[in-house]
Amino acid sequence: MAEAEPLCCCEFKNNKGDKSHILACFCDCEALDESVDRCFKCESVPNETIQRFLNDISDRCRIPGLTGKGAIQVNIEIAGPVCLVPISLLIATYGPVTTFFILFLIMPLLMYQLYRCWKKQRHKTRTKFFYAWGLTSFILMYLTYELLVFDHGKGDYSENIMLTLGVTFFIYFLILAKRDPGVLTPSDKLLQEIKKMENGNPYLKYNGIVKPVDTDVHQSGDIQRSLTNFSMTVSEDASCHCDECHIWKPDRAGHCNACNVCVAERDHHCVWIDNCVGRNNHRSFFLALTSFILCGFYGAYLTMQSLCEGTNTLFCSYKILYMDLRNSFGFVGCCYTFSVICLMLALLVNQFILISQNITSQELYKASAKNQTCFVLYATRNPHNKGFFKNWYSFITKTRSKHMYYDL
Repeated sequence: MAEAEPLCCCEFKNNKGDKSHILACFCDCEALDESVDRCFKCESVPNETIQRFLNDISDRCRIPGLTGKGAIQVNIEIAGPVCLVPISLLIATYGPVTTFFILFLIMPLLMYQLYRCWKKQRHKTRTKFFYAWGLTSFILMYLTYELLVFDHGKGDYSENIMLTLGVTFFIYFLILAKRDPGVLTPSDKLLQEIKKMENGNPYLKYNGIVKPVDTDVHQSGDIQRSLTNFSMTVSEDASCHCDECHIWKPDRAGHCNACNVCVAERDHHCVWIDNCVGRNNHRSFFLALTSFILCGFYGAYLTMQSLCEGTNTLFCSYKILYMDLRNSFGFVGCCYTFSVICLMLALLVNQFILISQNITSQELYKASAKNQTCFVLYATRNPHNKGFFKNWYSFITKTRSKHMYYDL
């Protein structure tokens, strides 16, 4: 067998198996040519073409390697936001016009278009792009205050300690929110037992509930208890069976197409944390979102206060704000922070309304499809609604569902 041809530091094998070079990253890109051609003709670019272009960019985005195995592939989902956010903010410091266009037109439109492409994928996959964007923005907000304000002696130690504690709490809750949201997965023993019983057709349907009957298959105590819980949590709705995960879902559980798992008390798949929000991490997600907003607002307020020292913060002259790079970057960072806070505040208000009703996003979506909502965000027929205070108590104590959650 012939040995593979060695690659120099700037060469690599593309997704078609052909040898290519870093300098030729935009050559022979049909998706790019088609997109540019459609833009010149003022025609919309199909999502499939955009997806092919992004796949080509992801494959060809590389840096020279020193390991003797050719150029090293860079994760564009992480490298893109890490480079795009600070560079965009630097360009926005040129003046008020560039600040407005970049922060309130170009960046939001780019974010919306990329999210729209991800949303319309036939086979959704998890993406770290939005998670990296949000985390980069948060770190940049904090560093803006530390390097441009506190490091220049214009900040108070107590204020810096409070902001740092807020950042610490956010990171802690974010780590918790990134953990298992409550994935329902069949245990190996139980799955084998169910398959054996299915082959022997041992199930009988009684009052809409599937129950196992006597069988010759030997069942251990743990498996029998799991099967009992398994049968108790199956409702009359046929959608309670997940064909993808091959399990019966308990009440309020849902299947995530991006994660390809079933999650207990699934609320939604959040691209900002690249994870599902469910029974185990809903509280952590809510606290991380709250701490993000509080830290962002407090840090932006302290930065603006230092930039407009001696003048009214609300009516500070743009000549002072764009006096030098330090002031302009601090001001642009504050504007960017407030715009991000508005976006996250809308998500926080939505979560507050849902939790106050003891309902999840997917349950509200189903209620909306059946015309059982009032003012879009209120479900008129919600069997889980126990009242405002009881709903929040159930959310805090993780007792939102009465059903037993089995090891499935």
